[in-house]
Amino acid sequence: MQKILQLIFISVFLMITACVQRKDTSEQLSWSAYSYAKYDKFRKSQSKLFEKHWLDETGEKITIDYHPIPSKSFDEKILTMLAGGKAPDIYVVQNVSKYVQKDAIVDLTPFINEDKEYFAKFAPQVMEAVEYKGRYYTLPGNLNVANVLYYNKKIFDLMSIPVPDHSLTFQQLRNLVKKLTLRSPDGQIKHYGLVVSWPWEIRLALNGVKIFSKDNKKCLVNTAAARKVLDYWRKVANKDGSSPTQEKMSSEFGGSWASGKYFTQGKAAIYLGHSWEVATFIINKSQIEWDMFPCPHWQGQPQRSYLDYLPLAVNNKTADKEKAFALLKFMTRPKYMRFLIKAGDCIPLRKEGIAWQYYQNTSSRPEKSKKVLIDAVEISCGDPRSIVMHPDIPMGRTRTTISEVVTKFMMNEKMSSEKALLELEKKLNKLIRDYKK
Repeated sequence: MQKILQLIFISVFLMITACVQRKDTSEQLSWSAYSYAKYDKFRKSQSKLFEKHWLDETGEKITIDYHPIPSKSFDEKILTMLAGGKAPDIYVVQNVSKYVQKDAIVDLTPFINEDKEYFAKFAPQVMEAVEYKGRYYTLPGNLNVANVLYYNKKIFDLMSIPVPDHSLTFQQLRNLVKKLTLRSPDGQIKHYGLVVSWPWEIRLALNGVKIFSKDNKKCLVNTAAARKVLDYWRKVANKDGSSPTQEKMSSEFGGSWASGKYFTQGKAAIYLGHSWEVATFIINKSQIEWDMFPCPHWQGQPQRSYLDYLPLAVNNKTADKEKAFALLKFMTRPKYMRFLIKAGDCIPLRKEGIAWQYYQNTSSRPEKSKKVLIDAVEISCGDPRSIVMHPDIPMGRTRTTISEVVTKFMMNEKMSSEKALLELEKKLNKLIRDYKK
């Protein structure tokens, strides 16, 4: 009898020990996104919330480590870490095509199909934007519109010019910004009619221009539509004087990437920028009374908009893809998005729930701008990265090449748009050959 009791005691002791050991065992997941002080703090706190959520849901402990990486070196760093087998479980992927080709990211389609009810509530345009060749490899860490039009209410009132309530053609926009440009009696600019920071690939795509052929074997950008775009923007800046020249922007702010400063300093009536810049208005406590009206379109072309978002993917080498996907999904929930909406860096993924209600009720955005952005989502053409996406060439190289050639064109009146585009074709075709090797 005593031996039986001893055996029972030992068995119970072993069971308790095993349970304690399981409870104390903590699995680990890591993820990386672009470093930004305000968001880094938020992402770390959200990682802790997921740890609690996972423990409550499953009874299992998990540790989430967030490692921010500077945006300029992000892709290079991730590729190096992948080569060394030390990449995080979740990371930002700008060029889905390249990472799919490297078999570096998980096909999330089966997970999404198993949770159709949750993802059915996303705006369909969002799911279309993250789709790649009929599959899903990323989920959006936020949602923005890559091409929006801001205007300065005070300048419109000062000039007694009515604010359009519809999409203008680009020719109508040109006529409008001529009227909005104000000069002193000696010809000095008091404020410009327009400044723009849209990247050149978006400016080209708005007129239906494609950078690469469907099979990605050639660059075929030298078209009448592309020539029209380049000629238009040079006339607006150099001929009309309605927008600062390339030289002016470079000397004052270091380039067109900082042209939004003209707007926030009250030196431009209209700014063609990005919806996430609302966050900079809020952070910098901008005194500009701003709003939006719909973006312009080319005559004969539909109004187009492009969605910008943080594309998060799961490392194909992660030990537990299911847990990694659960964390990824957690980061798309309405509570998470509400913080980003409050920060000015997000539009709701869904037209319901607390994030949607917060967006509708927030006073940090003008009322008209809220509708303009939701309408832009509904007519979106997808992800602007797809314009310059090539399976072999890093997107940064493609964008830099386009920018260098077009900047040269903008600063040289003797250079024709056809000559510039032929040069661009030559350089991009060389990149295709070089990277293919």
